[in-house]
Amino acid sequence: MTLREAKKLLKEKSMEYLLRRDDSINQQCFEKPRKKGRTILTLDDIAAKNGALKTQNGWIRYWNRKKRVSEGRWFSSMADIYQVFKQIVEAPEKHESLLASVRRNFCKVSLLSSTRIKYNPNDENAQIIHNYGSKMQKEPIELEIPVLYPGKRIATELNGKGIAFLQALLYTDDSKKEIVGVLSRIGDVPHEKLILCTPPLDNGGDSMRSKLSKRGVSLSYFAGDFHVFADGNPGRILGRSRAVILPAENNNLSECIGGKPR
Repeated sequence: MTLREAKKLLKEKSMEYLLRRDDSINQQCFEKPRKKGRTILTLDDIAAKNGALKTQNGWIRYWNRKKRVSEGRWFSSMADIYQVFKQIVEAPEKHESLLASVRRNFCKVSLLSSTRIKYNPNDENAQIIHNYGSKMQKEPIELEIPVLYPGKRIATELNGKGIAFLQALLYTDDSKKEIVGVLSRIGDVPHEKLILCTPPLDNGGDSMRSKLSKRGVSLSYFAGDFHVFADGNPGRILGRSRAVILPAENNNLSECIGGKPR
């Protein structure tokens, strides 16, 4: 999708994703479309299915079952998760149980999201798809995703395309400083302990984008750091998931698209 096409879709549908360039600092930034008011989401206090482990593909099938769709409970994307994280940071006293629960989740195993990334095998072009495989699936965000392998420190090593990627991954136009503040509070780690990882283009063996172009996104503690992993195998990496409870006005979910992960 070209920038012209994206602008046209934004105008027509009011829900689109854009990349803009701030010439004053020569840095790409992600621009989130503006909406009137603010949607409040709720994330389950307890991991789904009593903390069961599934792959991202497995959780997509689980959450797409008709009963759960009709209840308005959905497999949370990175966009959903980050929005809830911001709500926690803004009013921690209201979310003590949830915060403690997700931190325990990060300690034991990854918290998987429904965000899927489709990497080009031979360059940095890619697509981010939030709520992949469901009726809530968003239009793909097309952008360049730099190689951040085996991981870069968000606070000190991320800039330019890396920041634009992180903003798109979390579906926010928050600055890097604001994102670091939120993730640091949620993970209960210093700023320098936040890591973002994407797969390599070459010299990475089975980790290379050419070996596996479709990847899942997850959060977990690893080796003393708090990681955002954007390189997971959606059919192999096991983790837990949590339902996001959607507002009533968005709760007309009797069908799903792409119910079988592709």
